[in-house]
Amino acid sequence: LCTGWSRSFRLLLRHVYSGHALAGSCAPDARPLSVAHALELCAFGRLYMLPSLVEEARPLVAAAMSADEFVPALLLCQEQGAEDEAQAVFEWAVAHYDEVVDALERGGARSSLIDEDDIRALREQLRAAMLQARYGL
Repeated sequence: LCTGWSRSFRLLLRHVYSGHALAGSCAPDARPLSVAHALELCAFGRLYMLPSLVEEARPLVAAAMSADEFVPALLLCQEQGAEDEAQAVFEWAVAHYDEVVDALERGGARSSLIDEDDIRALREQLRAAMLQARYGL
């Protein structure tokens, strides 16, 4: 789980006691969540069998995504065994294909976390999924 667990844990407790992790814009944690925190909330929801928390947190993953966060988010999903969230992260990357490929090529997307062969394979998977999504190929 990410190092800033205290915010995610506070949101988990807020969900347990109020039914909503992000209740109200005047809440102390009303600022946008990072991708890692949103994924951590999903992990808490699965761990504590709180499907409503997962449903509330999953859209926040896509809302917090950026091209530079793609690789770390995908790796975090894999580490957590979060298949549904990994699929959502991948679908976001397909929808933002050009941005993600640019980030991978310039060394952004924290591509140093994986080796060059894995980056090539990931880029090819993204390309195939993008062609399928855009053109039905």
